[in-house]
Amino acid sequence: MIYENSTLKRIIVEGCYIEDGRYHFYVQDHLGNNRMVVDQEESVAQITHYYPFGMSFAESTEVSKQPYKYNGKELDMENSLNTYDYEARLLGVAVPRFTTMDPLAEMYYNISPYAYVANNPIKHIDEEGKWITNVIGGIVGAAVEYGSQVAVNVAKNGFNSDTFTKNIDFVDIGVAAVEGAITSGASVAKNVVKKAAVT
Repeated sequence: MIYENSTLKRIIVEGCYIEDGRYHFYVQDHLGNNRMVVDQEESVAQITHYYPFGMSFAESTEVSKQPYKYNGKELDMENSLNTYDYEARLLGVAVPRFTTMDPLAEMYYNISPYAYVANNPIKHIDEEGKWITNVIGGIVGAAVEYGSQVAVNVAKNGFNSDTFTKNIDFVDIGVAAVEGAITSGASVAKNVVKKAAVT
């Protein structure tokens, strides 16, 4: 809950917020950036476009309308700080660097201890300012696992209306997404070979 001058202004809920008795839903892209805010009547309340490291270059409303933006993180504009709050560290907007050193810097000698997502914000995200997640590897891992399950369905039952929905194990797809994110997609090749050997 967010209070301003001892008055309840906004209630934050997963995926949306409530303000003035109305729900406002976040529409996000694959990196978790809040691209649009749509209210319960499907009216667009805010549209935001970003440069790769989080600075907005086009916004349909005043910046203070809704502060959760890049990667769904809160943008602090107070005192001209212009930083995103990643819980463990703050990320500068104008100069895309964390304001404090990475506590895991000794694991990554080839990357600046202040760098955000190894300087690759299209491929990686860092949800809490602690650890890089490979988004593309996760998507590829999930897609390959789903595709292999569909291929097994076609091999066993032929191609029909149930091919894409029946006998699909979403837990395996989730595990493949996590493996792909952790290994930058390297687990995909291993899983393809393993599945090919089984079928």
